Parts: sequence; structure tokens; C-alpha cells
Amino acid sequence: MIALLWALAASAQPLDLNLATEAELALVPGLGPVRAEAIVAWRAAHGPFTSVEGLVVVPGVSEVSLRIAHGALSASAILPPSPWTFDPNTAQEGELLALPGIGPRQATAILRSRDALGRFERCEELERVAELGRAAMLALLPLCALRVDQGAEQL
Repeated sequence: MIALLWALAASAQPLDLNLATEAELALVPGLGPVRAEAIVAWRAAHGPFTSVEGLVVVPGVSEVSLRIAHGALSASAILPPSPWTFDPNTAQEGELLALPGIGPRQATAILRSRDALGRFERCEELERVAELGRAAMLALLPLCALRVDQGAEQL
């Protein structure tokens, strides 16, 4: 029976993280019922996932379980509500605190990095904020939207 489920899962199209039920997620290799419950709870509290890699912020989902489940999952093009996108060059503490995985320590670290080192030229430069950690940084990347300054010269 289990072999049949694995074979069906392997042949099926990837399961969409933003539409899947807890029962469907529980059948994904590397997840199981406990992680599936945590994923659905996180999604209900924080909104849709923008990437499969964003699962690392869910308690109990490790990078190892993510690697095992990765091919069986997808994240639909459901965009998070606009308050969930942020520009690290203009965001204030309150806006940063509303982001998934960001607490007061991380928000302050982002602001201090911006003050000390200047603008973030690319969203990937959030890596310079050591207090974020890899999981939080990966979760923030899809939400990061650098806005072009109105007065800036465009090429």
C-alpha cells in the first residue's frame, strides 16, 4: 500500500503548497502528518507561500525534509497581499515586524545594516544581516521588492 502511494506521488504533478489540504500534504515524502499540520497552520497565520524554499520557516520543516519533498511540491503564483512585500531600503520597524520570521532583533538588525552600509542594491544582499539566518533570509527573498527612487536616473 505504501509503495503504491509513493509511486502515485512520484508520477503526479507537484502539489501546490497554497492549495493543498493537510491530508494531501501528509502524503508528500519528507513531510508526514505533523509537518503537514504545521504547514497548514503557518499558511493560515501568515498567508501563501511564494516558493517551496519558503517552507524552511515552518517549525519542524528542515532543509533535509525540504530536499526530500522538493520535487513533489510547487508554490502557485498566488501573490501575497501588498503589505507582505517590502523594500528593505525604505521599510520601517513596524513593516519589518509584520513579515514572517522577523522579530524585533531581526528588524533592528536590518535597519542597522541599512544605516551602516547603505542601500540594498539587490534583495540577496539581505545576507549581510547575520541576525536573519538562512531560513529567514530565504523566506524574505520572494517578498522583497526594491523600488526605484523617483528621482533616480534609470538606464
